[in-house]
Amino acid sequence: MQHNYKILMIALSIGISTNLKAQLVGGSNTIDLSFIEYKKDVVSNRYNDIKGLPYLLNDWAIGSVKSINNVEKKGLMLNFDEVRNEILIKDNNGKIMSVSSPVIEFTILDKDTNRNFKLGFAKTKLTDLTTFFEVLEDGKVKFLKRNNKGISE
Repeated sequence: MQHNYKILMIALSIGISTNLKAQLVGGSNTIDLSFIEYKKDVVSNRYNDIKGLPYLLNDWAIGSVKSINNVEKKGLMLNFDEVRNEILIKDNNGKIMSVSSPVIEFTILDKDTNRNFKLGFAKTKLTDLTTFFEVLEDGKVKFLKRNNKGISE
């Protein structure tokens, strides 16, 4: 399992490293998030006529994302779509973007507590290497929690 993870990470790194830019642009306050894929009306059209909340938090919260190249961007407005296992970022103009594959870790501030999520753990019947798990304890033995919601009719 560990070997498969390393191969996946190397392949992802080679495939995206030339496209990844995570830096401040031109000395302004605009952050270049070129590794983020913008999807039109990601939130507003996604869960019409659904009862309940498909997201980790009721509202947006400050957080950070870390890329496969270990580049970290802090101070972003984040939420996590627990139905689609997808990080969402809201930019300064209110556009909602979903994060593309180079992000391997994110942290989100929830009621004065930093909640850390990572991917790349061993796959199971219900998960794969792209499933984010909340890391509750990160030592020799990791204690993980899978935040997942489903839609039923």
